[in-house]
Amino acid sequence: MTKGGRIAGGVLAIVGGALLLIAAFTVFAIIAAAKLAGFDQEAMLFTIQMIVTLMCGVLALVGGILAVVDKSVGGILALVGGALATVGMFIPIGSLGILPINFAISFIFVDPFLALAGGITAVAVGSEL
Repeated sequence: MTKGGRIAGGVLAIVGGALLLIAAFTVFAIIAAAKLAGFDQEAMLFTIQMIVTLMCGVLALVGGILAVVDKSVGGILALVGGALATVGMFIPIGSLGILPINFAISFIFVDPFLALAGGITAVAVGSEL
């Protein structure tokens, strides 16, 4: 199909992946605060949350870069990263008082959807020639 659509999907995936990485790195401060406050079990849950979000962000970012250079696997990687982050955002693994700790964290609740939309766009546009 068109290379412009694949580039647009790649850019969406890059923005979504970058926001997921920002969200993962902000969890470092939450982990430090939880350990200082004596919440050791919750700090372990935040560490799981950070690792999952970091993996999803890296998948979406690498997939977006590969989609921009017109590789089919880029759209698939961005699709997988965005889908895992979107689903993980709604799966609770514990709580800190009344605040739930989800499997993945998002920065402004739009970054997993950006990565997912970028992956869908990059895959739907077509394959490289």
